[in-house]
Parts: sequence; structure tokens; C-alpha cells
Amino acid sequence: MRTIQLKKILNEHCIQFIEKKQMDLSLSIEDANSSLHSASNSTAGDKHDTSRAMMHLEIEKKSKQLNEVVQLKKLIPILIDNSQQKSFGVGTVVETNAGSFYMSFNAGKKEIEGQSFTFISLASPLAQAFKNNLNKKEFQFMQKTYTILKTF
Repeated sequence: MRTIQLKKILNEHCIQFIEKKQMDLSLSIEDANSSLHSASNSTAGDKHDTSRAMMHLEIEKKSKQLNEVVQLKKLIPILIDNSQQKSFGVGTVVETNAGSFYMSFNAGKKEIEGQSFTFISLASPLAQAFKNNLNKKEFQFMQKTYTILKTF
């Protein structure tokens, strides 16, 4: 598969991952707000106050996660622009003896034409290890030996 076509597929996975996560979190917040409203209309008491407080905490937690996803969404144009770059950075694919990695953000794994790709953040320790060892081709990380076969 051509590099440009592969990177388009990898980028599409990133977009779909973020959109799904954003939708799931939005629905979760909506459900929690609905539950909170229902609990507010019920009888008063310590038990119900605790329940409402827990729902508020859950809404705050989900809202924070949603804000993080919105920030990740801002990476998409950068990812697409950098997908044809020559130096190591966002949009780089690193093929190793332990699998292939796409420098983007933590978005799990995706199988593409029989090849598994792990989506990792450029700030992750493993991505930094790849960056620092590009010239060595083989290095140890977390008690595992990685051999860099190809980067593009």
C-alpha cells in the first residue's frame, strides 16, 4: 500500500476515534444531567443529597474528558498536514519487530490490510524512545528489545 494512502487511512481512524469518543461523552453527560434533574425532583434527604453530589462529580469528570477530546480534535489538521513530513513527529509511522506505531495520540489499535497499527502520543515514553533511537535501529525499552525496521 502506498504511504500516502496508508496515512489517509490512519488519519481517518484518528478522526473516527475522536468523533465517537466525543459523542459517547456528550451522551453520557446528557444522561447524567437528566438523572440529576430527576433526582432533584424526588424527595429530599441525606441519601438523595449524596446521590446528587455523586452525579455532579460524574458530570464534572465527563466534562473534563470531553474538553480533553475537544483539545485532541485540534490535532487532526496538524496530523493531516504532517502526514507527508520527512522528519520524526506527529504523523510518522514507525515499523518495528514488535509492530507498527503511528505517532498521533492514544487511540488504540487498528488492523489495516493484515498489519496492526498502534496509535500513540508523540509525548509517550515509547514515542520518545523511538525518536531518541532512530539512528541506533535497535534499543531496549521497558525490558523489551525494539528493532526499527522503517520510518515514514
